[in-house]
Amino acid sequence: MTKQLDIVFLGLSLSSSWGNGHATTFRGLLKGLHELGHRVTFLERDVPWYANHRDLRDPDFCALRYYETTAELQRDYARCLEQADIVVMGS
Repeated sequence: MTKQLDIVFLGLSLSSSWGNGHATTFRGLLKGLHELGHRVTFLERDVPWYANHRDLRDPDFCALRYYETTAELQRDYARCLEQADIVVMGS
């Protein structure tokens, strides 16, 4: 394996696939990155729509973290984002 990377994803939702086609794609991609030995973090906005329908609360292939506002995202995860080798922003 090459260098282990710290990869941070900001995306719609990983925790809920309900009404969200992105979740299954993210899950497969993050599992693959984890299997290659990379450290993966997924930052998800904590909104009621997905919170009420979570089907993956504690993935074993990445760190799943929630934030409620962009101010909270900046305050709580700025260091994580700054130190990441790669940051991927989804829609």
